[in-house]
Amino acid sequence: MLLGRFADIGADLFAIAASCVFAQKQLKDGQSGEKVFMLVDDFHAQAMMRIRQNFDGIGRNADQHGYDLAQQVIAGDHQWVEKGIV
Repeated sequence: MLLGRFADIGADLFAIAASCVFAQKQLKDGQSGEKVFMLVDDFHAQAMMRIRQNFDGIGRNADQHGYDLAQQVIAGDHQWVEKGIV
């Protein structure tokens, strides 16, 4: 989970940079600055929110609990849940 959060942060940072490059090209091609900036600004705001949430999740999360449960499932400790399903 930790690596996944870092990967998501990196992907969002890359997407922000790519949207800035795309916006620069749109401006160069004559698109309205107001419209281009509105779209890029909204994308940036949403990406930054995801980045903040991922950074917060690095220090505060339930990863250990989920990992412990997954280990119990792999060990067969929760097969009782499967009874009657199929």
